[in-house]
Amino acid sequence: MATATQANGKTKAKVTHGDGTAADTKQGKESSYDALVRQANGADMRLAQFILCGKTPLLMNKRDYIKPPTLGLTPMNLKRLAAHERDVANKNKNELDKKTYRLDGVLHVQEIAVEMAAIHAVGRTKDPYDQWDSLATTLRRVFRFDGQWFPLMRNRDGELIDDFEIDTQGGNNPNRKNVGVNIARPRIELPWYAPISLRVNMAPLQGSKEALIVALTLAGDQIGIGDWRNEKTGPMGKFTIANFDLVDVPEARLEHAV
Repeated sequence: MATATQANGKTKAKVTHGDGTAADTKQGKESSYDALVRQANGADMRLAQFILCGKTPLLMNKRDYIKPPTLGLTPMNLKRLAAHERDVANKNKNELDKKTYRLDGVLHVQEIAVEMAAIHAVGRTKDPYDQWDSLATTLRRVFRFDGQWFPLMRNRDGELIDDFEIDTQGGNNPNRKNVGVNIARPRIELPWYAPISLRVNMAPLQGSKEALIVALTLAGDQIGIGDWRNEKTGPMGKFTIANFDLVDVPEARLEHAV
């Protein structure tokens, strides 16, 4: 709520927020510090914990471009091309291994991949709690984008994944137009799982976890993670979520500037 008074020809507004704090500012604008404090103190911080369960194999977003030899398309040459792809891919496994998301030797999934998949999945969905914003805009305020990595597991018992297969497919080199290449990428076969723990602000969703579950479910079915995912017209990286739970985190309140 805002009330305006006039003194010496200048308008001065008193802004009262829902938490009872007030800020006297010119033109009705509060200070940047007070705005940050109000947003921080109005946050409903939780930990969203769940398990990503892979539905299709996962391709890492790291690739090598291999130019195949120029051979005529005879049956014998097709066998030679296939052998060449295997040989080059195996030789490049060490290079691909350096490009994978690893921590202490274990393959990982990036937090931002999961968060952006959820945001893209609901890009055209209206936020039921906000008449102006889309749900995607709201989720950008919900997620904290902390830059975490989460380990990939072979099963729910905690068997970690530290190796991968080589996936080789034909394609085009984006750096050179109309140049056909073989694309080699790290491939994680089924089954694969990832325990996720996201720090979220549930205030924009009014504490309702249903919207967050729907967004993550749509992300797994329509967007996916990794390379050649459903969002990029591919079948890879689809997932479901299981064991979703919201855990409280300790609150920390800031003081307004005097």
